[in-house]
Amino acid sequence: MKFFTKKALGLLALLMVGGFSYAQTVLWGGPGDPNGEFNGSLNDWTVASNDPDALWVWDEDGVAALGAYAGTAGIQSPSVSNGAAVFDSDFYDNAGIEGNFGMGVAAAPQLGELISPIIDLTGQSYISLRFNQFHRNFQSSCLVTWSNDGGTTWLDTVNVNENIATNAATTANNVKIIPLFGGGNTSQFRFKFIFDANYYFWVIDDVAIIDRPEFDLKLGDFFFSPASYAQPVTQIKSDTMGFSVDVNNIGRSAQDDVALKVQILKGSTVVYTDEINIGTLVADSPDSTYSFDELFTPDMLTTGTYVLRYSISSPNTDFDNTNNTVQQNFRVTTNFYSKEDEDENFEGGLRPGGGGDYFIGNLYTTSQNWVDSYQATVAEFGCAVNPDDPIENKAVNIYLMAVNDDVAANWEDFDDQETDVTSHPQLQLLGFGEHTFPATYQNYADVNVQLSDLNEGTLGVPLQPGTRYFLMLEYAGTANTIFHGFNTKINYFQVSTISVSDQWFLAGFGPEEAAILRMTISLYNSSDEVALPDNALMFYPNPANSELTVDLDLEQPTLANVTIADLNGRVIEIDEIENAFKQTRQYDVSNLPNGTYLVRVATEVGTKTKKFVVQH
Repeated sequence: MKFFTKKALGLLALLMVGGFSYAQTVLWGGPGDPNGEFNGSLNDWTVASNDPDALWVWDEDGVAALGAYAGTAGIQSPSVSNGAAVFDSDFYDNAGIEGNFGMGVAAAPQLGELISPIIDLTGQSYISLRFNQFHRNFQSSCLVTWSNDGGTTWLDTVNVNENIATNAATTANNVKIIPLFGGGNTSQFRFKFIFDANYYFWVIDDVAIIDRPEFDLKLGDFFFSPASYAQPVTQIKSDTMGFSVDVNNIGRSAQDDVALKVQILKGSTVVYTDEINIGTLVADSPDSTYSFDELFTPDMLTTGTYVLRYSISSPNTDFDNTNNTVQQNFRVTTNFYSKEDEDENFEGGLRPGGGGDYFIGNLYTTSQNWVDSYQATVAEFGCAVNPDDPIENKAVNIYLMAVNDDVAANWEDFDDQETDVTSHPQLQLLGFGEHTFPATYQNYADVNVQLSDLNEGTLGVPLQPGTRYFLMLEYAGTANTIFHGFNTKINYFQVSTISVSDQWFLAGFGPEEAAILRMTISLYNSSDEVALPDNALMFYPNPANSELTVDLDLEQPTLANVTIADLNGRVIEIDEIENAFKQTRQYDVSNLPNGTYLVRVATEVGTKTKKFVVQH
């Protein structure tokens, strides 16, 4: 597939995690053990694979450098001087020759296992696996599993690098510590590394089984509550958010009075908080999901960047408090939707396997309560450029489709076998755009496409409140070899990015793969079809230099939107006011270029729009 741009019982070892050091007892492996260090060879480890030509091997320098795309960097483990274990998926697939995909000794994907010798852990019931690693990811999974009966049965499987983005890598000196729940207290203990490999590599060194500390709480996966990473301030108002997170006690002792907290912050200001008293967490407890009873309605959020943060605590001193907090940003914008952080670097390109035409889409939802009208005006996306497959004159189509109201909220009745996307009976095709790539298109560059109303033939597609929309990009014909751009990894445990090839995949490429496919909205109509009295909206000074003062004089208290926009209706700022009546508001216009702008007040009764001038 083409791709572009993740025995020394009682011996004390010094481990580094999260920037601080601590000592734990090494039960097997570690410094001085040839098996733990891969000193001179794989020693007593064994290997297995779905292809005899794609195996874990010992490399004297700990480097996966033979493939065409992975680079030449190696692991930076303490004992790299005597070698490390390497699985080089890149090399196995292409033999080190650019463009030679699938023509190496073993075409990707490959599945390689690195299996430990049998270890006597009698009397040791609370154990963790520690190792140094260097991993670069395309579409691979790095797994660990363990057995108490010498490998006849395996107890569990953990993905140790699930947060490494496409075309991203760990640090070369990355240390992982994995609690092995239920493992140990046997003379027949065994574990193995499994690389479900589709580029690039995984390098492992300095492996040890260590005991676990007395007190150690840990947070795992959490629910990303916003429907999208970025939502316009007018549309996030009814995005009611629930909160849940995985919690475990990986220590040897039970912990009492455990408290779990969720917060939403803007800078250092706490916008929302809720707390659960978990009580007692038993020792050696795998992930358990805890959900908060209260829901949060973000109707008071203004534009800006926010942090969704979960944290856990107890009266005991936690062994490793670096994993007691997990968080993710989200944004409230003036006028655009996005599933990913547009300020992040482009992370890679993806397309469905198997070839053929395909669609990539994002799901966006409008707010239920409006006092103004909005339209979708621009779709923005990015692609990966393959120098061996010129993009010049290839064309893509963009569609905006509304999901029928009778489709269940959980999508259980959605027909995912109907692949005629634009004629899907449960969708309404509303808007269209197209783009032909020039020869000058640069890798990952943003493309902006105007959306047109299919019914009226005019620019801009009117939106309806409380409606789900698919913004879809079609890669068909000669364009079906293009790889769509993806960015920030966010755990969307709801429909987010989707793909369509031989069927609909409402989970796209997984919950963390967010497509670069943004949508800009604007005022649908800046004229006043039902006009409020002229004195309902007064402002000064005009021209304005740094601040515009707006006086509202409405007939009765009501929900009102005050919008600052340019003459094309592009929203610059929206101020939603509960129980607006007779009041004064100030708006910063110091960063606006000199020119003419609109100020508009909208209520359920009508609107009033006026022009003002910014002159610095």
